[in-house]
Amino acid sequence: MARVYVGTYRAYANGNLFGKWLDLEDYADHEDFIEACKESHAEELKQYGDVELMFQDYEGFPAEYYNESSIDPRVWDWLELSEHEQEMYGAYVEVVGRGIDDFDDVQDLVSTANDNFIGRGESRGDIAEQYLEDTGELKGIPDTLRYHIDFESYARDWAYEAYFGEYEGESWAFHPH
Repeated sequence: MARVYVGTYRAYANGNLFGKWLDLEDYADHEDFIEACKESHAEELKQYGDVELMFQDYEGFPAEYYNESSIDPRVWDWLELSEHEQEMYGAYVEVVGRGIDDFDDVQDLVSTANDNFIGRGESRGDIAEQYLEDTGELKGIPDTLRYHIDFESYARDWAYEAYFGEYEGESWAFHPH
């Protein structure tokens, strides 16, 4: 669940960490979310006439949408992705090192990730073996010889031409962009 802990800078400066966790899915867009944040600090708003929101913690969405003083409105586009697309997005950003600012929009990033996806598995060797199987490169190699192929070594060599990395406990690989 994508959520943010919302406090205020004024309260924080006065030693008060009081805030509230808000679930982003509960709000149609960034404007609704900001309005709810202000409502959750109505006392301060009433007393001082304004409130400077402080987003003290977050979970369940990519870090690139989070900042202590703001939440990027594009996170609502990310929330609309399917679970599979969110996972692909996260893996691509982590492994390849390109983020939302490198693309036109969230769908462009996900499309690029899907287009460049090679595979995922318990290890780089597993990815290499599956890729070679899927592309037909292993056809005709008898099992008695296949067991002697060092797929980990193949993956190490392949790493010069592809991105390999870990994401949520699995190895992932993508073609260069």
